[in-house]
Amino acid sequence: MKKLITILFFLISLFTFSQNKYYVSSSTGNDGDSGLTEGLAWATLDYAEANATTAGDTIALRKGDVFQRASILQITHSGTSANPIVWDGSLWGVIGDTATIQATATTGGANVRFVTCHDVTFQNIIVDGDSMAKRGVVIGGSSGFYGSPDQYDEHDIIVQNCEIKAIGSTTSGWQPGVLVRCVTDTINNITIKNNHIHHTAAHGLCVYAERTYLPWTGTYDALSKNIYIGYNTIDNVRVYTSNTGNGIMLTRQCDSITVEYNTIITNRGDALLDIGSWHEYGYLLKTDHIIIRYNYFESNTVSSLPVIMTEPSDSLTYAIHIQIYGNIIYANNTGSKGIHFDMSGVASSYAGSVIEIYNNTIISNANSTFQDDIDADFTIRNNVFFNDVTTGGLAFVKNGGSGIVTHSNNLYYVSSTGNWVNDNGSYYTQSTISTGFETTAQTTDPAFVTDFTDLHLQSGSPAIGKGVAISGVTTDYDGVTYADPTRAIGALEYVSSSPTTVTGFAKHNGHYIKQNGHFVKH
Repeated sequence: MKKLITILFFLISLFTFSQNKYYVSSSTGNDGDSGLTEGLAWATLDYAEANATTAGDTIALRKGDVFQRASILQITHSGTSANPIVWDGSLWGVIGDTATIQATATTGGANVRFVTCHDVTFQNIIVDGDSMAKRGVVIGGSSGFYGSPDQYDEHDIIVQNCEIKAIGSTTSGWQPGVLVRCVTDTINNITIKNNHIHHTAAHGLCVYAERTYLPWTGTYDALSKNIYIGYNTIDNVRVYTSNTGNGIMLTRQCDSITVEYNTIITNRGDALLDIGSWHEYGYLLKTDHIIIRYNYFESNTVSSLPVIMTEPSDSLTYAIHIQIYGNIIYANNTGSKGIHFDMSGVASSYAGSVIEIYNNTIISNANSTFQDDIDADFTIRNNVFFNDVTTGGLAFVKNGGSGIVTHSNNLYYVSSTGNWVNDNGSYYTQSTISTGFETTAQTTDPAFVTDFTDLHLQSGSPAIGKGVAISGVTTDYDGVTYADPTRAIGALEYVSSSPTTVTGFAKHNGHYIKQNGHFVKH
């Protein structure tokens, strides 16, 4: 028995001590050293990636060091669910700084790529594209674009607490900050959390399938699923007018995506959040099971495009499910709608879809705050639709389509007189909304603490106590529990004191600070 215990202890010790922390420094390291102490650090990221290959290994980049690279960093080695491989730029070195990976040339198509790997965490690192014509951080992707190997079975990858900046150039075209791109196989369980993504030539963050039709089987094998996008700040996307770009783009073969607690502010984006589907060779590529909650969206774009839109470009049918609740959506530009389910093709493309929209505060300065052009079935309750346009604005538009729209307990308000709601050509004014369109509607100013800056409710607001309970939606944008069964309308429950600070937020901690002239949650 004693011999058996000794053998077991040896095996456990061997496994434990095979997991190492490897130090890497571009300023003091040498790849000929062991990498096991700060004084014997390795020098290059490629050497670290090739040699720190055991589950549980940590690759510790020296804080304050700048790892300049002309080529792509390909991360291919995997950990386990209990012992991931960790890349960390905050564990040693100059106090207050983090390590930086900086591009010096366009070679390789991206700055950092995770491919054929799983159970990897990448954290506390600055990825500086230095305005080179290449993408920021890529998960998956094709060998034809990035070099070998090809995308295959990437899963359980976490990118968190990073700054990803200066991605793409004036002539680079489609260069997002973060790209999750399946090609011929599934990408699963990806977390993009608490990052600052800014100054990108195209999208801030994109989940997007390659053209992956397999003619020998007649099917598509690629799918990105179970993607978590939370607590990120995304701003200054599409920094060059020659390019296109959204804050977040979700399109083609992605399923089960949660987008929550993000702050997305654009000054020249095409949309803050673009949800799209597609088809190829007659096969559906659809974006499905999407939850969008507790985000702050602010559009200061120079273009007149929607904040949230769904836009397939064909006449196939995409039956999808989207939930949108607890968000603050501010379209601060003439012509920019708050939420627009847009249809450039045929409205019947979304027949049978279920879209639920609850307890959002949506403000616009446009011809409509909310517009539905598609055939989906909508349930719309407890939202504030506020239009600040001075002439001819509408709070709500149902523009064609045969889908069922169930709505109740919303607040509609337009700063100008005249029609406020257009329901398939039937128009309603402030005085006729509650008699002809929605009997439970409120149609007076919501009485924010300060219009467009602090969107909490003043005492006496007509939104207080006029909502209804929603199963599964129990807290507001600030984390305050709704006062059910008669909650407030909008994203913020009424509280008589200052907003409750929500614990566990990294960039968002439940209070407002001024940014771009408006209070946003940080």
